[in-house]
Amino acid sequence: MIRLFAILFSILCSVIAVSAQSMISFGVYDREDKEPVAGALATLLCTSDSTLRKAVLADGNGRVALPADSAQWRSIVVSCLGYENEIVKASRAQDSIFLSKKANELGELVVNHQMLTSAPGKFIFSPGELRDRKSNVLEVAQLTPLVNFRDGQASVLGRGQAAIRINGRDLKMSAEDMTDYLNALPADRVKTIEVVVQPGSDEGSDGANAIVNIILNNPAEGLLGSVSLSGERDGHSYTGRTSLWLGYTKGKFSLSGTVSPSYRNSSGKSRSTYHYTIPEKRDVDESIENNSDNVGMSGSLSGEYNINERSNAGITLRMGGGKYKGHGDAISIENISGTEATTSRMHTIEDSPWNLGRIGGIAYYTLTTDSKGSSFDVTADYAVKHSIYDYSYTGGADVVNQHTTYNRKGLSLKPSYLWMISDRHMVKAGYDYYYGKTQSRDTYNVIANDFRYQENIHSVYAQWMALWSDAFSMSAGLRMEDAHTRGSSESGAAGFERHDTYLIPTLSLDVKLPWYDNSVSINFSRIVSRPFYQKLNPAMVQTSPTTYTIGNPYLKNSAGWSGSVYYTLLKSLTCVVMVSYSPNAAFDYTYDRDGMTVTGCENLGSLFWFNPGMSYSRSFGNLYLKSSLDVLYSRYKAMLDGIDLSESSWKCNFRVDADYTISKKHRISMEGFYSVSSGSKMPGRYETPRHILEVGASKRWKSGWRMSLEIFNILNSKNRQHFNSQSYSYSIVNPYDEVNVSLSVRYNFGKQTVKAVQGRQYNELDLH
Repeated sequence: MIRLFAILFSILCSVIAVSAQSMISFGVYDREDKEPVAGALATLLCTSDSTLRKAVLADGNGRVALPADSAQWRSIVVSCLGYENEIVKASRAQDSIFLSKKANELGELVVNHQMLTSAPGKFIFSPGELRDRKSNVLEVAQLTPLVNFRDGQASVLGRGQAAIRINGRDLKMSAEDMTDYLNALPADRVKTIEVVVQPGSDEGSDGANAIVNIILNNPAEGLLGSVSLSGERDGHSYTGRTSLWLGYTKGKFSLSGTVSPSYRNSSGKSRSTYHYTIPEKRDVDESIENNSDNVGMSGSLSGEYNINERSNAGITLRMGGGKYKGHGDAISIENISGTEATTSRMHTIEDSPWNLGRIGGIAYYTLTTDSKGSSFDVTADYAVKHSIYDYSYTGGADVVNQHTTYNRKGLSLKPSYLWMISDRHMVKAGYDYYYGKTQSRDTYNVIANDFRYQENIHSVYAQWMALWSDAFSMSAGLRMEDAHTRGSSESGAAGFERHDTYLIPTLSLDVKLPWYDNSVSINFSRIVSRPFYQKLNPAMVQTSPTTYTIGNPYLKNSAGWSGSVYYTLLKSLTCVVMVSYSPNAAFDYTYDRDGMTVTGCENLGSLFWFNPGMSYSRSFGNLYLKSSLDVLYSRYKAMLDGIDLSESSWKCNFRVDADYTISKKHRISMEGFYSVSSGSKMPGRYETPRHILEVGASKRWKSGWRMSLEIFNILNSKNRQHFNSQSYSYSIVNPYDEVNVSLSVRYNFGKQTVKAVQGRQYNELDLH
């Protein structure tokens, strides 16, 4: 009996010893989409002689457990079909190991997986390992095919200026605040970027021509953060900027925030020569110098809670603002034939007190209603913009003061429902309401002009998307928009009230051709634009001692048409042709009245746009190459009092970006930009070509530090503008060079673990 008890006790001790043995546990995940790699093989080897100690397959959640005995003498090799092998020391194994997709070798050329795919009305960019080369989301977005960023503004080839969306939602940020926001976010948060070349019917008539929708992925739990500090020298201007991003995720709850303060001291100078022949010959030489200090602040706070597997809610709060102070001097020398030259001087002071005038918030709730992925979504947004400026003009013994205020409030509510009819057909329908109120007031000495503008816009829309086959898909939508606007002024100018209703159809076709991975995207839509509120203000608003503006409350809306064709070859080369026509185009014109320069606006005629172009983007191993070429031609046809005011302009842009990764720690990049333009829409004006070269290099450390140095506008110095006509000509020269040198340091910190895989609904179709 005693012997039996001893045997049982020995077996129990062995079981306890085995169970107490320490283990190395980690998850294996795809580096690109952060999904678990089930079936990956993890092998534990002896470092000295590569003796196999243990081999384990990852389970359905990508989890692996290996014995940790003598871990300092072991190496772990993780491998899976279609992925590069990953080798780590057992003693340094983290909770997560990420595998990179294996490249395909074609002779001496290494080509990564295709990154650009097409869908009706849009292209989808998967940056893959390009995220590892960049430090923030903005830098990744700048690598997106068909998309160019210049001075913080995004544009899409063939469509022009584009709006930026985050996970399909409009955060209603200014271009400056959005730039700060994207700069603060780490690059590895980007999942995909959608380039929407034909916005759907859920976009209002005042929406963007194109959309860059950045899909952010947050598969990790824990506290993460990044902080960056940068300094720039741009000509005779200097900028310092810092940004902080913090993100925390635990279970069903996630919270993230950004804050970006900045300071800019800028100087500018221009020298101009004007020649007049009517009504008499005279020459004017003008010299202008400006200096300013600008302190800015922007930030955001976002939270999301997954209530259950079918519903989630979120909110984003945003703010932006700052303080501006500047002064300038203008000297004008006028020479009239046969008379003595006269000299006039003007000193201007501009001051904006500190305020956070750009604030707002967006809240949303999403509910999945069936197993197919049908869902209900409601979004509410509130935004406020407030600004104050004081001006002081000193000319000789005269001093003139001007005070300007601007206040705008906007509220929107947008419920919608996505009905997944089948795995090949779905319909999205919704209601869109917007209420906006704008009030501006301009006080020039003792004369005050104010303008109040109110908008009530009700819209209903529906969009149907169909996947007829693997080669053909389409999207068709219809939006009915009813806008009621009202304007009034306390300064005696006549008020007005307008009521407009429009039907806006959209159509997008996507065809995959059966040879060489070719595809064709055809887009067509009606475009409706309403004049901006300032162009409707009938009151005279003084903008300086010698200039003022007058609006026109009778301006008509413009309802035209737009069409584009995108042809993609081998998923790398894309050619585009875009044509649009708008009647009743609101046309600005300038004239002299009693020695004052007046700017007004009329419905003078039609506007025609023609924009062909091409883009090439591809990754060759460690080299990523992106280039684009486009030509924009526009033409106004207009008559005023029997005078032909028709105008035309053209512009050609060529851009090339090359990003090369020497190793995981070192990267160099180069960008070239060439632009030549006829300048304004008036014949005869010509701007000298812009030759811009940009180069950069970066280095990163395992500790989380990253440093980059970039030099912009190397060849673009002393830009010149010229204009010639029978009665008037001028030449403007900027004597300062525009070379920009930027040095930035970034540090990523925190620890994360990958979330466990939960039930997900995958929709084969996707609306833009």
